Amino acid sequence: MDYQGLADMYLALGGVRCPNLVRLHCRGGNSGGGSGGIHLQPDGKTVVLYLEPVGLPLQRAPPSEADLRRAVRNVLAGVVALHAAGFVHRDIKWQNVIRLPAAAAFTTAASQQPAAPSASSGSSPAVGAADTYVLIDLEHAAPADFPLDCGQPPPYQLPTWPAAHLLDPATGRYTRQSDLCMLAAALMSYLPFSLSDSGCDLRQRLATRQLLSAEAALQHEWLMQE
Repeated sequence: MDYQGLADMYLALGGVRCPNLVRLHCRGGNSGGGSGGIHLQPDGKTVVLYLEPVGLPLQRAPPSEADLRRAVRNVLAGVVALHAAGFVHRDIKWQNVIRLPAAAAFTTAASQQPAAPSASSGSSPAVGAADTYVLIDLEHAAPADFPLDCGQPPPYQLPTWPAAHLLDPATGRYTRQSDLCMLAAALMSYLPFSLSDSGCDLRQRLATRQLLSAEAALQHEWLMQE
């Protein structure tokens, strides 16, 4: 996807109210999907995208299964929104996920809600509120139904792609299920702890294309736990 295509995609995602997916920064707190986060440079060729939210970068899995569960649940919510808009991410990995501490996550979520006359200016996150994880970096995203056989030359695969089960076995295309396979390989493998049987079951189902959608994955028993 070229830079103009990337800008067009972010504009298409502008109306998506999902706290778990990166979006264009809109001035004045307006999250209605305007073009305020896109600026054409004086050379007339360079497009600069201003994105939000800004969070803490990640390099590896969280240290506990509870935190991993929250991260996977949040990333899947972002994937649901992306897929619903007609795109696939194609590069899901920890380096493309950020963490928003509870206070920052509360502020971000509040900024996406319509202003209410009775809203209290003293609102604050609840005690014990959890951090939020956000899927970012859409530079390798693509239309979900793009008819390209990624297994044929020239190589259309990213170096971060796992070898097994990623592309559609019949067409060689990168599909919505491919994002789920990548999530399992990149976010739920090589963990610093032993994953529970329920977590292993979800990982296996994602990795072997047994779940048809991100929405279906979110209904798995492992993600329903607190």
